[in-house]
Amino acid sequence: MNAFEPLFWMGCVYLFVRIINGGSPTLWLWFGALLGLSLENKHSTAFFAVGIFVALLLTPERRHFAGKWIWFGGLVAFAIALPNILWQARHHWPTYELLNNISHSNKNVALSPVQFIVQQVVFMNPGTLLLWLAGLFGCLVRASAVATARSESFI
Repeated sequence: MNAFEPLFWMGCVYLFVRIINGGSPTLWLWFGALLGLSLENKHSTAFFAVGIFVALLLTPERRHFAGKWIWFGGLVAFAIALPNILWQARHHWPTYELLNNISHSNKNVALSPVQFIVQQVVFMNPGTLLLWLAGLFGCLVRASAVATARSESFI
């Protein structure tokens, strides 16, 4: 449905990773600009923003909340998204009304977690299943190895 959403999200992820890996805190301004444009583009970006917020809050990277740049980035995002928010409010939240109407139309299919995973395997091409499972396993093993190494270094 939307070709630009993945570009905005990946741009935000790229900047987020650069910031976390020691990049300039002023990158939060660019992060905010991309996030604001993404919110203008698709409202589901709000879920992405909440995910980033929670990720920061629950990790040692919460130290970024003590700096001013993350808050300025948030203001940039809000300023860019504000016209859309005002339009939505003035017109009685039509996006919410549309989503509510769709939810009552039986158009969306409710899937169990297992059915959802099977559906994702089919969408992602079953021939690549072993490849992306190996990648997922590698990420999880590396993450647990890094966590173990960090905990051992504090002992």
